[in-house]
Amino acid sequence: MKTVLHQPCQTPCRTIYQTLRQTLRRALCAASFLLALAASSCETLPAIQDYIEAYSVQGFLIVGEPVRGLIIAKTGDIRDTFRLEGNLIRNADVRIAVGSRVLRLRFDEAAQHYAFADTTVKVLPDTVYSLQVRLDNGKEFTGKTRTPRQVEWVRPPRPILQYPLDTARLPSTADTLLVVWSQVDNISEYIIGIRCADTVGYGIHFPKYLGRPADTTQRNRRITRFFESQLPRYPEVARYGLRVGTSSPIVWTGFKWFGINDIVLYAADANWLNWFKMVNFAGNPRYNPLLGSIKGDGGYGVFGSASAVRQRVFLLKNQP
Repeated sequence: MKTVLHQPCQTPCRTIYQTLRQTLRRALCAASFLLALAASSCETLPAIQDYIEAYSVQGFLIVGEPVRGLIIAKTGDIRDTFRLEGNLIRNADVRIAVGSRVLRLRFDEAAQHYAFADTTVKVLPDTVYSLQVRLDNGKEFTGKTRTPRQVEWVRPPRPILQYPLDTARLPSTADTLLVVWSQVDNISEYIIGIRCADTVGYGIHFPKYLGRPADTTQRNRRITRFFESQLPRYPEVARYGLRVGTSSPIVWTGFKWFGINDIVLYAADANWLNWFKMVNFAGNPRYNPLLGSIKGDGGYGVFGSASAVRQRVFLLKNQP
């Protein structure tokens, strides 16, 4: 009887034996790595000693409104819990120069920001404002912005809107929600936002907005969408977006609540736009110091400006 010898596989593929041997080898290597990692995790980590304190400056000027809303804060040690109210700097020397006049801002404890005391002084359009911040430790930060010209509605949002009854088949927004605004020099991107003005009241606003008797039994409610509950900004009452050009429909998903909503359009300078794109225009906000507008050692943030136009609308429920 002849003995038949099996020839080894001449194809590029491995034999079953070789495959199993390599798989076992990889599993043993992975197990060894996990054991080493577990052992190292039991060791005492070195103390963090290289924390360097930095400072955040955030200020926005809106044409036609008082000079206010500037926030100065220090960063917190990563070994401690961050609380904005505990990290605010309340005793800074804050000044804004406009032309030959210098406005000295004071910290408003109730509003938790710096503001100019005389609220009759309004931000002017097409004007350069220069910020200077000096801390009691000698740190100094500066910023500069030129305010845009005033933006206006050409076709404002309708004052009363009916949310679609069939949310699975949303009608076109081309006519119902189309808004048009004026072109502002040197600006091609605009920020548009929708903010609910009353998350509780609904029926009580009928006389003012719908011309019918109030119904105190009807309370406002949130517009529920299955894809929103896990988003980082889900609890916020406002939603903002970026638009190119001078017209755009306001999509139905822009509304978070029924009832009273304020629609605002900002014609912002480059400082504000860069900040918006970094901080508000992403699911995972990141700040790039190269795009910041605050100058000074250890200082970060934005000093920007915008003109704004607003319209209040009443969004009717699609069901009780």
